[in-house]
Amino acid sequence: MDRKELVKILSQHLGLKAKYLGVPSFAYEIGEFTITREGTIINKAGEEMELDEILNPTSDADFNQIEIAFPLEGHDARSIRNLLNMVYSKESLIKKVYELEDNIVDKELIDDIAGLKNLAELLALINENNCKGISFEDNKITFKFVKGDIPISSEFLSLLIKKAKELKYASSKQVETDNDKYSFRTWLIRLGMVGPNYKEHRKLLLSNLEGSSAFRNGLPANKEAQN
Repeated sequence: MDRKELVKILSQHLGLKAKYLGVPSFAYEIGEFTITREGTIINKAGEEMELDEILNPTSDADFNQIEIAFPLEGHDARSIRNLLNMVYSKESLIKKVYELEDNIVDKELIDDIAGLKNLAELLALINENNCKGISFEDNKITFKFVKGDIPISSEFLSLLIKKAKELKYASSKQVETDNDKYSFRTWLIRLGMVGPNYKEHRKLLLSNLEGSSAFRNGLPANKEAQN
């Protein structure tokens, strides 16, 4: 298999666009993987991997939780604050979606970054606080909590980043809900995950949540009787 085909297959599998690094390495970067000039796949730890190891992991434990990275380029302090605020505000739901136990972003970090307007200072503070769910290193935003369908999660995170750039301000306020499915579906639609093209995306992302996605206060009495 030539390198061009290797890049295409891995890019499609991860749901990420390959980035050509140019001279002097002439390598391609796809998420946490690098494909060298010679066509060797190197993971984030610097280990050589075979394509089949990535496409067909030996066990769920080996490849259960993955990382999805996006370029940091184009962001400023406002958009990064927005991103973290948005994640924190919906953290309880996102944890259920991805079956997480640990927090993605801690409240202390949200409080600390509230007044920062300098991007370099903001990123330094985030990295000092060891934000477990999202890292901002090597000019990348890396989401470390993703499980399950990679292309669907990649699209969800891409829309999240896009919205963070668009908004002047995103609130970090956490709102309690007794209908997780409806609340998260409404948020997905606000992010841009709307229409029939995103039907399967919404269905999968809502699959671990309880409640009714169509009715805010649950199914009407006549619907419950019919069911």
